Amino acid sequence: MTHRDFERFDKICALTSNGRLAYFGPPQRLGELLKAMEVEIPAHANPADILMEIASRTSRSKEKTEGSVDGSRGDISTFFFESTLAKETLEEIERLQARRRAAREQESPPQAPSRHSFWRQFSMLMVRSLKYISRSPELLLTTVVTTLIVALIIGGLFYQLDNRIPGTSNRVGMLFFVVIYWTLTLLQL
Repeated sequence: MTHRDFERFDKICALTSNGRLAYFGPPQRLGELLKAMEVEIPAHANPADILMEIASRTSRSKEKTEGSVDGSRGDISTFFFESTLAKETLEEIERLQARRRAAREQESPPQAPSRHSFWRQFSMLMVRSLKYISRSPELLLTTVVTTLIVALIIGGLFYQLDNRIPGTSNRVGMLFFVVIYWTLTLLQL
C-alpha cells in the first residue's frame, strides 16, 4: 500500500500478533503514537509499513530482527491505550452510546403487527394465486387439466369405500394424498 492510499482512509485499525489493539484512528495521527514510542521514521517511509512491523512483533521476542525499526520502546498496544487518541476515541464511543440510549428512551414501544383472521389470509392468498394463474393462459389450462386428471384418479381409487376400519383408513390416506398434492401444487406458484 502506498503512502497516498494510506492517507485516504478515514480510520485504520491495526492489531498486534497477540490480537490486542495496536492502533485505531485516523492515519494522520499515527505519527503522534510513533513519536511517543520514540520510533525513528525514515524520510519517505510509509507509516503503515512501520505500524505493521511494530504490531507484528510478539511481546516475547525482544531481540531485534534485521531491518526492524530501531528505537521503539515498549509495547505498541500499551502506548496506544495511554495516548490521548485512545482517550478521545473512548469518549466518542461513550457519547454515541449515550445518544443511542436517549433515542431509545424517547421511542415508543414497538407495536405488534395487526393480525388478520384465518379466512382473511386464506382469501388473500387465493386471490393472489388466481391473479398469478390468470396472467398466463397456458398455466391456467395446465392447472385445470392436471386438477381434473388427479380428481378422476382419486375418485376412481377411493370410489365406494365401506364404513368399516379399512375404509376409514383409506379415507385418511386419501385426505393425506390430497393435502400433499395441493401443498406441492401451491409451491410451484
